[in-house]
Amino acid sequence: MRLTQRLAQIGQGLSRRPQPKSRMPFGEFLPDLPDFGNPGLTKAENCMPHMNGYKQFPGLTAVSTALDNPCQGAIAALAKDGNTAYYAGDSAKLYGLENTVWTDYSKAGGYACPADDVWEFARGQNDSMIAVNIADEMQKITLGGTTFSDLATSTLKPKARHIGTVRQFPVIGNVSEGGVVYPNRLRWSNIDSDADWDQNAATQSDFQDLDGPGGWIQNIVGGEYGIIFQEKAIWRMSYEGTPTIFRFDEIERNRGAWAKNSVVRYGRLVFYLSEDGFYVTNGNESQPIGANKVDLFFFNELDETYKSRIQGALDLRNRNVVWTYTTTNSAGNGDPDKMIIYNWPTSRWSTVDLDTQCLFSTLTEGYTLDGLDDVSTNIDSLAVSLDSRIWTGGNPQFSAFNRSNILAHFNATALDAVFETGEQEHAPGQFYRTNSVRPLINGTSAVITARVSGRSIQNEAPKFSSYAAINANGEVPVRVEDRYHKIGVKVTGGFDEAIAVEIEGTPRGWQ
Repeated sequence: MRLTQRLAQIGQGLSRRPQPKSRMPFGEFLPDLPDFGNPGLTKAENCMPHMNGYKQFPGLTAVSTALDNPCQGAIAALAKDGNTAYYAGDSAKLYGLENTVWTDYSKAGGYACPADDVWEFARGQNDSMIAVNIADEMQKITLGGTTFSDLATSTLKPKARHIGTVRQFPVIGNVSEGGVVYPNRLRWSNIDSDADWDQNAATQSDFQDLDGPGGWIQNIVGGEYGIIFQEKAIWRMSYEGTPTIFRFDEIERNRGAWAKNSVVRYGRLVFYLSEDGFYVTNGNESQPIGANKVDLFFFNELDETYKSRIQGALDLRNRNVVWTYTTTNSAGNGDPDKMIIYNWPTSRWSTVDLDTQCLFSTLTEGYTLDGLDDVSTNIDSLAVSLDSRIWTGGNPQFSAFNRSNILAHFNATALDAVFETGEQEHAPGQFYRTNSVRPLINGTSAVITARVSGRSIQNEAPKFSSYAAINANGEVPVRVEDRYHKIGVKVTGGFDEAIAVEIEGTPRGWQ
């Protein structure tokens, strides 16, 4: 080697040139992968996936009076006249929402919905709503009415755990008839009357028992065709007319809805939780969406004692499917304390730590004349005409009942978000000193702090530094020297998008 080349090498080794910043994008939330070398995030908490990263997740704003008991099912529906109607049920009553007051709409004598069961709702004929649980007769109310009543006027008066509307037929599943429960039976009403359930070829009212090892019917997804979930099977229910009425095709065997309330429909896609993870089906086949991403994480956190309280719902505006569940760290009453979110355009996941009782898709509420007093005491001073559709509601929103049995919307101040990157070796084979990190987060009102973990060998626990505040240069001075590092970022207050973090540092021995 020439002397000039050797001197150049020595000069490079003694130079004080800084290492370039290393950028770590906030990629997919991948808790099922090992921390070391994880290309995404090991924690994405109190946020939701977005196009280039993650955005804030709002807290709950209480908007109603309380139900007498914990909510066991709720729905928001748009009537033919354009007005929005809210209904909810607890162990003893069915309610309607009048402005902000839950009013008892129960039939005389009330109900006895079991504690481990729920009220399910589906649209009936003639602008009506049907409500079912396995212990009580099916209930019906005309949208805009104030009292539920027994639905069936036929000789047969079945009860049911599940209901959906396939074409114009109300279809019930896991039914009780004459005091005998048929957990794998489907039954549908008269084509012209949802009150007539007597079997009749002329009216097309009939039933079908799903043979095979599929187990209990868990959910009915209605529409132009039905998708029927059992514990270990999925069926497609297609209308053919007389004499067959409906054809049943088994589209999945040995896979079904492990949690009955986990099923969520969006258009022709149906998302659900099977016993081995999260899936989506188009009515012909299923595809995994949580495998090698969040499935193991979810089942490790889940308290299976309260499997029946897993509940899915659609957050349409944000294109999210959200499941609420009870973790092993819950307070002990079984109420769900966490949510897991799947954003279908990005195929990304996140989590939210929040106590809820009942999660569901809703619509903005309409106003009665009395309710307008909450807006203005002077009708003439209203900024929008009384003829405007703004007063009838009907825009999509996302809601839940809190642990005080109160309806609340997800539109409050953003929750504190936490991100943790995978663990990286920035200088392979060497110790590395992190000097500072620069979180790339859009949002002028956000308060940002960061920390760094370090460990020298893989079989010891990572040691995190304390959270430090961001300075005027947009950097967080955090110094940690070790072989392996991961970055934690906490965002308090609202932000538009969390994108990445940059790390500045040097290998040991560099000046």
